[in-house]
Amino acid sequence: MTNTAVLLTCYNRKPMTDRCLETLTKAMQADPAAAYDVYLVDDASTDGTAALVRDKYPEVHLIHGTGSLFWAGGMRLAWQTALKEDKTYDGFLLINDDVEFEDSFWKDMTFTHQYCLRQYGQEGLYVSSLRDKETGQHTYGGHILKKRIFKHQTLPVLPAADRPVPCQLSNANILYVPAKVIKRIGTLDERFTHSLADFDYTLSAGEQNIPLLLCPNYGGFCSGGDRDQLPQLPTLRSRMQHLYGVKGIALNEYLYYLRKHFPWKAPYAFAALWAEALFPFTKRKNSR
Repeated sequence: MTNTAVLLTCYNRKPMTDRCLETLTKAMQADPAAAYDVYLVDDASTDGTAALVRDKYPEVHLIHGTGSLFWAGGMRLAWQTALKEDKTYDGFLLINDDVEFEDSFWKDMTFTHQYCLRQYGQEGLYVSSLRDKETGQHTYGGHILKKRIFKHQTLPVLPAADRPVPCQLSNANILYVPAKVIKRIGTLDERFTHSLADFDYTLSAGEQNIPLLLCPNYGGFCSGGDRDQLPQLPTLRSRMQHLYGVKGIALNEYLYYLRKHFPWKAPYAFAALWAEALFPFTKRKNSR
């Protein structure tokens, strides 16, 4: 893990992107052995993000997007650009630009890497947990699956203070992917536009018996969000837009994700989500 490509994408969040790069730099510089390059896709921001990055972080590889890449598309472009460089990376660190890093996050991640080699005899994926800076509540990180006959729930796993914790799928707000893993399962699936690409990727790794470990402690701060908003939308049109929208449920991509990993759930989910759109008084528990 001595030579890492850091990947991120951004759109019109200049203060967040600035804070992310600033705290990332501070955390990585705490490890004298860490060498890294940053690949940032600016997806046609109009708030001066690109100019800020050019002026304040000239070492960053700034890649210009089309304005319609969204998260998964931007991350794929950053990843593909890094892979084309005439440089050999030990691994790739996927991050979100709204993350504010703890100084110790990289130390905990390298500790997890060594633990994984000892316990599993191979490299794995390593995810850092995040919490809300105002409330201290857990927001993103690793998850386990609670399966039922027709559906499942993704339950968050909280980090331990002294050891990595295995999980089954994760967000990619802070996710390390070794180069050897990419040779086995590739990068993010082209079928995903925005969300679910990280859950899909980490589930795909597990299906290839690649360990997914949650790093000790919290790696930083990031506010949470809830995409499960169909019952609160006032009109059928708005609920349908959310059901099929890229930043909503993205039903077609969600069904692809289910058919790929949980095929028994796809028909149930299709019927349940349509019923919820038509009859919003029925609230569905988060079962992603």
